[in-house]
Amino acid sequence: MNAIRPIAVKLDQDTRDRLKRLADAKDRSTHWMLREAVAQFVDREEKR
Repeated sequence: MNAIRPIAVKLDQDTRDRLKRLADAKDRSTHWMLREAVAQFVDREEKR
């Protein structure tokens, strides 16, 4: 069984603010938005 482990990502304040605004607009958490963004990036890169 694979354990889910946290990972830290350092973001500048402007990016954090933009992420928060997007998350609020979509009624999602910033955590969800980051996980979705990473999943989409990995999927896209694996297809290359």
